[in-house]
Amino acid sequence: MGTTTMGRARKRLLTLDPGLLRLSTGARTALGLAGALAVLVTLDVPREGVLAGGFMAVATALAISEHHVRRQLTALLLGTAVAVPALALGTLLAVVPAAWGAGLLVVVFVGAHARRSGRRGTDLGILAFMTYLLPQFAGLRPPDLPVATGAAAVAAATFAAARFCVLPVRSRPRFRVLLESLEACRSDVGRATTELVRHTGPRARRPERLLRRRLVRLHACTGLVHEFLDEAPAGSVPGAAPAVRRAERAAAAAWARGTLAILDARAGSARGVGPGRVSPRCEAHLHTRRSGTVPRTAPSWLSVRPATRQALQVTTAVALAFVGGHLLSPQLWYWAVVTAWVVFVRAQHTEDVLLQSARRLVGTVAGVLVGYGLAAVAAGHELVLVVLLLGFVLGMFATPVRRYWAVTFFITGGLSMALTLQGTLSAAVLLLRVHETLLGALCAVGAAVLVAPVGAGRIAQERLSELLRVADGHAGPGLVHDGSRCAGSTRDLQRSLEDYRDAVRPLLHPLSLRRRERVRVRSTLERVETSIFGASCPVAPARR
Repeated sequence: MGTTTMGRARKRLLTLDPGLLRLSTGARTALGLAGALAVLVTLDVPREGVLAGGFMAVATALAISEHHVRRQLTALLLGTAVAVPALALGTLLAVVPAAWGAGLLVVVFVGAHARRSGRRGTDLGILAFMTYLLPQFAGLRPPDLPVATGAAAVAAATFAAARFCVLPVRSRPRFRVLLESLEACRSDVGRATTELVRHTGPRARRPERLLRRRLVRLHACTGLVHEFLDEAPAGSVPGAAPAVRRAERAAAAAWARGTLAILDARAGSARGVGPGRVSPRCEAHLHTRRSGTVPRTAPSWLSVRPATRQALQVTTAVALAFVGGHLLSPQLWYWAVVTAWVVFVRAQHTEDVLLQSARRLVGTVAGVLVGYGLAAVAAGHELVLVVLLLGFVLGMFATPVRRYWAVTFFITGGLSMALTLQGTLSAAVLLLRVHETLLGALCAVGAAVLVAPVGAGRIAQERLSELLRVADGHAGPGLVHDGSRCAGSTRDLQRSLEDYRDAVRPLLHPLSLRRRERVRVRSTLERVETSIFGASCPVAPARR
């Protein structure tokens, strides 16, 4: 019984965290941070150096999101080449606020524009911003530069030792765990599909929502497997292709059966999708998709250069937060700057920025309440505070990015522990953090609305056009019912469908004030799923 319980718990964890990527990253980061703090304290480094070292350990972890050891080493070397000049520049200009602010705008613009080069460009932009901001957080001045640089080097070395030596990441074991996660997600989809088939009418609503969540997890896990293999060095994962083909065939069949079970449930209920509830534009797209000719929307400057557009927006937001933050607090103004910058990291349009800003504010308030309570209980017990700090760091990395309010909660809780260790925590400081976060969020939303704004509707229309083009290219009578050829077809379809879902997710949020728009978008999404998966992967679900 114990083994069965442990096995079920492991499968549950594998579905929530495919490949245990987030949990392992959080464990390595916490271990690296603990090692860096221990080494710096043992060497009797000044407080500023300890803060710089701890900050760099976390920043380095955030800036390395590669899956394989060789690529992680490359990212670490490139990150060092970016971090050292940014730290030096931020420290030397710290005594001249105007010059430091101008340098900040340059770093933000270049870092945001680097996102067009993909994940590594995004990671390096994050590291450059954080290391440039480090002197303000740690109170560094030009005479402190040697100590700060040495502490940062110790932190990077300790982090590298924790990641590559103490808890190394090996490609083949990681690949096996990813396949195990994929199988666990496929099993979850199968069970949820069976549960949905057993219900009809209003009783099918809850099983349908559950199945949709399971399908999203299956898609995310499939994407991680392919992402892992795309980044794998030659020969690092022998025999991966046959294993992936077998797992992908099973996952594609489960995906198709689950999707068609949802469509079957909708067709048999009063919630079926009617053509009058879908926008005429979407109807035209669906009609041309069925007729075999999907027109391309004319590209605009905003769609061709999204990185430039977002760089202008985030730079404007940071400039407003820099000025407003100084007016609110001459010492802790950088909290507003961080908020104005971070809500743009994964945003595609104005609604994304608004949603991310709201999540950050909610997470900050929750983190302030819990962090202040824990700090009051553990005050005077440094070991307990350090353990809580490491626990918050672990939670920050182990939480899915989409649960951004929870990520912010752990960040704020960890900050409360760090301030308690410094002896600077107070209710006024935490209240100021809430005010600065609110100010930064308002600056970000204002910049997104005023500077080259792009709404969710425009991005969703572009993603929908791309999705229908992909579906049109893969549609055909050659697909068989056992999912063997459905695997290759659904990979691109799943990716395009997920892009479309990401674009419309803020519009589907339960707290969205545009209720009519939410109903219309949900109907459009259902119609798209009906048109695409009903024709592309005709795997018949079990009938009632």
